[in-house]
Amino acid sequence: MDIELFENHMIIRNQVDFTEFVSGSCQPTIDFTVYDLGIGKKGLANANSSID
Repeated sequence: MDIELFENHMIIRNQVDFTEFVSGSCQPTIDFTVYDLGIGKKGLANANSSID
């Protein structure tokens, strides 16, 4: 699965955006009425770089 990111992260909340930004042979079925898809890396507001 390849994702075209314009920033370091992206939240995909619907099938239209998923189809537009995600390509490749692995196309999982995601129920966007239940789940959002978060992809990438984003710093936390408290400056932590990870969650342990």
